[in-house]
Amino acid sequence: ALVAPGETGVEISVRSDSSGVEGAYVRLFYENVLLYEYTTDEEGVAYITAPQQKNDAYFLVTVSRGGFDTYSSIDSYTIFLQEKTLMHDLVVHLSASELYEGDVITVEATDELGAAVENVEVWLDASPLSQMTDSNGLMVFTAPAVFMDEEHFLYAVKQGFNFGEERITIRDKGQTENPLFMTTESLIEESSVFEVLVKDNHNFAVGNVEVLFNNEQQLTDADGRATFIAPVVSHDVFYKIQACKFGYLPAASSIQIIDQQNGSNATTNQLILCVTPSILEENEFIVTVRNEFGGLVSHAQVFFMDTTYYTNTRGVVTLLAPEVGWDTSFDVTTVKSGYTSASIEIMVKNTSEFQYWFLVGVIIVIFVFGVMAYFRYRDLLI
Repeated sequence: ALVAPGETGVEISVRSDSSGVEGAYVRLFYENVLLYEYTTDEEGVAYITAPQQKNDAYFLVTVSRGGFDTYSSIDSYTIFLQEKTLMHDLVVHLSASELYEGDVITVEATDELGAAVENVEVWLDASPLSQMTDSNGLMVFTAPAVFMDEEHFLYAVKQGFNFGEERITIRDKGQTENPLFMTTESLIEESSVFEVLVKDNHNFAVGNVEVLFNNEQQLTDADGRATFIAPVVSHDVFYKIQACKFGYLPAASSIQIIDQQNGSNATTNQLILCVTPSILEENEFIVTVRNEFGGLVSHAQVFFMDTTYYTNTRGVVTLLAPEVGWDTSFDVTTVKSGYTSASIEIMVKNTSEFQYWFLVGVIIVIFVFGVMAYFRYRDLLI
């Protein structure tokens, strides 16, 4: 909700099935400090007042009542309070409006004119995601697990912009697949070795699980363990870890890499696209995704002509150039969680131009012979 400071009548409705819940407590917090407390009326409605603030701020609204459980996996909701000013709008673009839990989705943030906006904070419902948009306005995250098909809101927030929002439906993969559970340390010093342990819902270790961290891929051993080396960072930063295996629901977690060297050897995790700049129409061409050190990056998303592809274990994906009426430029973009996205422009060449010139040449030759025959025939008649 976008609310001006001091504005009253912000309606909070508390319901159970189809009727309102009277006597529920609605509390307004700022930085874990209780500011106001309200009680819902006989219709299950409370009207809150937005506090006076010098700057934009996030406030937490909680709803509770004895004998009731909140009908959601989230017990509290965040309201964004902001002064009403003339600012640019943030627009949220999603690679898909529906996806299954564990699937990867790409978020693009632009202003109202379509220009990419960097360092936009993205929230899923009341929780901020660990990454922000890069210089291309892109960020990637993994859809969380759900108990049933649920509709969620994605919010894009940045100082100086009106926030943007978009809806997304996350679907349950069902109970036929066993979930994976992944454990590791939550805080890890840069350059240190750490271990990831993967188990099933019966607490048994699971081997041959594909564990993805940064630009590295490992398979768990018979004890369900995989070992990684934390990268060098310029500041404390969160990294996502994913575990996937056929027949299991995927697991995802995050760790915080602690900077110990003041950023002297920090890496940027920049993706690099390798592709020929010119392709003939209706021909296949290969796109290779590498990191800044030349290493191949697997399972990176590649966008071409509104379609999403994924690189294989060798960092390669094969695309098909479309049929074009004339030479046409297209963008190829790649993204992956933990990396800065990359984009490149390619030219798809029209091959029929040669046929047209050949046809024009034939027509000219026929015309010349026709003219010569006409004058020759005319001279014979004379």
